[in-house]
Amino acid sequence: MAELRLTGEWRTELVALLGDDGRLRAEFPVVADYLSTAPILAGTGDERLDAAFDLGLVHYLTGGDSVTGNPYWDIVGELVFERGNRRVVSSGRMNGSSRLGYAQTVLQAAYGSAVPSPETVYWVGRILFR
Repeated sequence: MAELRLTGEWRTELVALLGDDGRLRAEFPVVADYLSTAPILAGTGDERLDAAFDLGLVHYLTGGDSVTGNPYWDIVGELVFERGNRRVVSSGRMNGSSRLGYAQTVLQAAYGSAVPSPETVYWVGRILFR
């Protein structure tokens, strides 16, 4: 997971938001749905990785700053592995996880695209700005 910019003020804001279910559901219904659904789905098998992933997802989908400027890739980047000649969000597991599959739908809805790698963004930029 990319480094999160969790200032003291932002950390306090996230704690307050996560502690107030009504506010969370009113301001960030997709995040609230994710947080209520994700724990019942099979994760990666690594509870620390799942928790870090969830924190990153919550951080960015509630307006947290991205160190790289690409919050989508910040969230999924470390869970992307090559399988054959393509990349998949699987955390390295052959079968992935239902939790990551659900998170992908949430992220794609929020950011409106498939998971672009930094190399893909560079490639598209090269094509567009020749």
